[in-house]
Amino acid sequence: PSRFEGGKTLIFVLDISFSLLSTLTKDGTTLLDYEKALAVELLKSPQFQDYNVGLVVFGTRAYNVIDPVPLSRSQNVLADRITTLAPTGTENSYLDSGLELARDMIQASGGEGEMIVLSDGNLQNYGDVVTRSKELIREMNITIRLIQVQAIPGMTGSLPEIASSTGSEFASFVYPDSLTTISTPLPEETRQPEKNITSYDLAVVNQNHYITTDLELNATITGFNDVTPKPGSLKLVALTDGKPVLTVWRYGLGRVAALTTDNGIAWAGLLYRSPSSQLISSVVNWAVGDPRPQEDRVEGEDGWQNTPLQITIASNSRPSLPGANVEKIGDNRYTATFTPNSSGIYYIGDYGVAVNYPLEYRYIGFNPDLPGLIMANGGKVFTEEEAGRSLIAEASRVSQRMTEERVSRRDALLLFALLIFLLEIVSRKINDIRRQGRTKP
Repeated sequence: PSRFEGGKTLIFVLDISFSLLSTLTKDGTTLLDYEKALAVELLKSPQFQDYNVGLVVFGTRAYNVIDPVPLSRSQNVLADRITTLAPTGTENSYLDSGLELARDMIQASGGEGEMIVLSDGNLQNYGDVVTRSKELIREMNITIRLIQVQAIPGMTGSLPEIASSTGSEFASFVYPDSLTTISTPLPEETRQPEKNITSYDLAVVNQNHYITTDLELNATITGFNDVTPKPGSLKLVALTDGKPVLTVWRYGLGRVAALTTDNGIAWAGLLYRSPSSQLISSVVNWAVGDPRPQEDRVEGEDGWQNTPLQITIASNSRPSLPGANVEKIGDNRYTATFTPNSSGIYYIGDYGVAVNYPLEYRYIGFNPDLPGLIMANGGKVFTEEEAGRSLIAEASRVSQRMTEERVSRRDALLLFALLIFLLEIVSRKINDIRRQGRTKP
């Protein structure tokens, strides 16, 4: 792959109202400079190196400073723009305006988004701004981190309330705290070893496509081919960091789908299980399209005996079907309606339509006397719960049969008689030898 330039979009929303410029820390540093230093420090986080990062500032009004660009090649530019920010307007601080502009930037990016808000929490028109900000955060349903900067400990602001009521992440920094020193290292004996990534979560990036419409994707994969989407392609499924797993595009009149994991033998076994397996079938269906010809084409659903059945026919001329009422519904499109009088398969050309039993039989149900009849003839009735537990054992028991077979013992008796005969011969021979030994001079 070429250098990966991110999948997620991160928008920095910075408060540049005059309240941050007028608030001084113990050594005379303005709170605005402290806020900008934290933002630049966040740009260096390894977590965001594959992101597209944009910058929005707000005070009396909100301004789009930089549209989302890959951080991997624009980190210095973003840092320079942040460090040169200066207050505009009055001391008013309208967070809701900044959130609205950041929301529009994330929606325009077409991917997953995150947002980081840095402010002192000193909002003008407190009630209206906070209420509108809460509404915007709930509507966006994305990861939002609210960071409140303070000159001295214990200062209050509106960001904790907004975070608690919307489920957003919140952190407070007092000058000169750094982002890299907010957590105390664990003792060596309690520190947990780093875990190697063994699986990757998948996410649908674009749901406005035939393949991913109504797709329930809850699978993980253990490996993938690291690729770069070609220009003009459409990324549909990706890892949580934005790396593509399913990318589609058109080649002339054809269709191309690139699934950049394996066939389920080693990496993507869970992707071939329900309900995630819908992805595979949808990819194949989309890539193949409709192989049937557009002309002389018949479409119809299964029908019922003695119930009118309607089929659609695409033809250059009006079709003639005996016993059917044919009507034209469009250019070279006709409907034919007929009532089948028997069940079976009806063929219109090469197209077969299945006709089932009469529709009124569908909801008749089973005979309530059937269980009694089964047991009266030596059978047994199982409930749905009992079937999985006892059915196999009962079937095995019933299938057993007692039989009698004649077993001959003749071979054993003959062998025993032969053994006696041999013993007698040996005994006689020994006696003869002994007698001959006594009669010698």
